[in-house]
Amino acid sequence: MGSILSQLLQERDVIPDTLQQIYEMNGGTTVAAPSSAICEQIISLLRTYDNAYLVLDALDECNDETRWGLLEHLRSLGPNVHILITSRFHSTIDEELVDFSRLEISAHNSDIELFIDDQIQRNKNLRKMVEKQPALRLDIKQGVLKTAQGM
Repeated sequence: MGSILSQLLQERDVIPDTLQQIYEMNGGTTVAAPSSAICEQIISLLRTYDNAYLVLDALDECNDETRWGLLEHLRSLGPNVHILITSRFHSTIDEELVDFSRLEISAHNSDIELFIDDQIQRNKNLRKMVEKQPALRLDIKQGVLKTAQGM
């Protein structure tokens, strides 16, 4: 939430008085500020926009407690805020996002293979290694495909 607040403030010439007060009350930092106070400031700033778009990438990398709190705050931001969340599948995340629209995207092996071929072509060192050992291209593809498993 602090990152969202920071990004919203970059568009401003003046820091709102209420945020300045929070900053001073917390010893010259917003790190110790209650998340509810930060969220209130975000909501206040977002009200000045007709529409706002937030992108939250890799929700699955948050621990459960942080993720739960973050989602609770995001739900309170208002109807003019449109949120895109990306995450790998995780059953608890699926449960937490039950009220969100969902679009499942997974990579196809052919897409991954094309990407690998392109990266080999672009990377001088990889290209040289594959030219010396042509079987290496297949080894790389098989290793990446095995690891990716549709991600």
